[in-house]
Amino acid sequence: MPTAVQKVRQFEVVPVGRAELPVIWQQGAAWLDATLKEYPTLITLEQMKAHIESSRWLLWAVRFGWELQALCVTEIVQGPNAKALYVVAMGGRAMEYWIEAWSERMEQHARDAHCTLIAELGRPGWARVLRPLGWIDGPLMMMRKVGG
Repeated sequence: MPTAVQKVRQFEVVPVGRAELPVIWQQGAAWLDATLKEYPTLITLEQMKAHIESSRWLLWAVRFGWELQALCVTEIVQGPNAKALYVVAMGGRAMEYWIEAWSERMEQHARDAHCTLIAELGRPGWARVLRPLGWIDGPLMMMRKVGG
């Protein structure tokens, strides 16, 4: 975890290229797997990796120097009234240090892709973290387990 002195340094949020995908995936896939398992989901870690390898989804690395802090997976979604950058999943450590850099980079990527929205579906704690960075509450997703 970064020290107070290291916090001054910049975190880098970069798309992961094909050449480095195997190494980065090995280092951080457990974070994404934990995210997928936290709530019932319709996708597996293997399916997620296949979407990344096919370039349908983009894998992002949050780095402090060469040290991996987090991974994020995004998809560009075109709807009838808007184009959005959708954050499929994110996981990592020491979020309080890099979340601002991540939010700014996602906004830049959305602008570059001509998106009008960035959408993220996550735990209620994400709202508390993202609101101070200019994110607003969107639609609420409710879930109910069927059966026992």
